[in-house]
Formats: sequence, structure tokens, C-alpha cells
Amino acid sequence: MKLKILFSFFIISLSLYACNGNNSSSNNTTEEKPVVNVKTPIAEIKGQVIFEQKCAACHGNDGTAGIGNAANLRASRFDSTSIVKTINEGKRAMPPFGSQLTKREIADISSYVLSLHK
Repeated sequence: MKLKILFSFFIISLSLYACNGNNSSSNNTTEEKPVVNVKTPIAEIKGQVIFEQKCAACHGNDGTAGIGNAANLRASRFDSTSIVKTINEGKRAMPPFGSQLTKREIADISSYVLSLHK
């Protein structure tokens, strides 16, 4: 049963990721880039890029999407240790990313997620 739920979640995530791709019929040739604030630490910037690749399909680019029961990260009060643990081990429907990402990448994502709380 869990395998069916996980497989369904994977298919939905994959579909959402595919829908989030570039629209080739668009006349707008400017590519959307992460907003960079001079005061933003480099870890947050790197974390945002990785987040948009790995996490945004469910959490949304701004962390509020909640697709497939994904947490609203703007409302979350997890500290960095809890965020790192959740990324590494997964939680409920969220798969673990510990084997897919380096410790540095996970730390950078954690920095970005913490910045969403501001």
C-alpha cells in the first residue's frame, strides 16, 4: 500500500515538474533567476537554486505550495537541525534526499528554507 502511495506521489511530482518546464511557445526569452539580495548569504542563494530543482515541485518556489501534503515552509518553525534531518531522512510522503545530495547542498537548502521564515 505504501509503495502505491509513494509511486503515485512520484508520478504526480514528475508531472508537476514537467509542467513547470520552459514554455517553448513563449516569446519571453528572459530566464527567471533567483532573486539575489546583496545581503543574502551565498549559502541561501545556492540553497534556493537546489531547492527550485529538487523541492519546488511539491513545496512551490516560495515554499507555500503544499502539493501532496507538502509542508508550507513559510509557516514551519523547524530549526536548521530539524530541516537537515527531514531532508536527509524524509518525512511522511516526502522521500529522503540524503543519498542524492551532499551535506553541503543539504546545508544550503536548510539556509534557504530558514530564510523563508523571515
